[in-house]
Amino acid sequence: MDLRGLKYSNISLATLLGFISTLVLGLVENSPSIGIPEIEYYGYPLVWRTSVIFRQQEIFWSNFFLDLVFWAAIFYLLIFLFNRFKSRKSNFLALILVVFLASFFMCAVHEFGHVFWGLIGGGELSYLKIGFVELYPGIRLVSEFKLGKVLFSGFESDFGRGIYLLGGSLSTNLVSWFFAVFSRRNMFFWVSGVVGLLDLPLYVFLPQLGIRHWVFLGGVSAEPLVGARILGVPDVLFYFLVVFSTVALFAIYFGGFFTFFGSD
Repeated sequence: MDLRGLKYSNISLATLLGFISTLVLGLVENSPSIGIPEIEYYGYPLVWRTSVIFRQQEIFWSNFFLDLVFWAAIFYLLIFLFNRFKSRKSNFLALILVVFLASFFMCAVHEFGHVFWGLIGGGELSYLKIGFVELYPGIRLVSEFKLGKVLFSGFESDFGRGIYLLGGSLSTNLVSWFFAVFSRRNMFFWVSGVVGLLDLPLYVFLPQLGIRHWVFLGGVSAEPLVGARILGVPDVLFYFLVVFSTVALFAIYFGGFFTFFGSD
């Protein structure tokens, strides 16, 4: 089969599905944490339509386009994975399991990273939770789900507070660099590394657009950026380091990805 033709066919299908998803989500209310009560907000992840009673609705086409690109990219990735594994159903199911386990593992790395760097910074751990499980001050199951929550107290310096906030995404980024050594030999290391490389840039940039860390889940403030600012790191330098690390890791983990799509 002509891979180039297949690629364009997949892009067309993903774009169509992304367009439909964007339109459908334009019917779903998505009120921001800070907004005008009289205005109803629609669209996800970015609000692209607002409505006020007895007034004409307003469309934000730039946000509509960004939502379309986001959902088209999600569907394109899903189509790509399905095509790669559809002839090996067991492998596809195994991939889903690996993605789940690797995501949970990196979530734990992120939260325990906060704990590690918080203790290094001289703080005292007050609370730790991952998923449905509270791990500190006591271990118990709870009904409310959170990707993770860590609370510290007792910091006596800006260094301690800053490194604690930065420490979660810093830890996943460092693990991603370490796993890059093994990523070509083991799917778990590869998926974990990809989750790790995404953790830092998504947590820095998405909350500044009013989107959660992992779009649907996670924090709503740019935690690593806040931590870097407390440490005295200039924004320009921090952004450069984030982009440099992300691009370098992306090149390492997705080298074969580009080779595949460059084939005729």
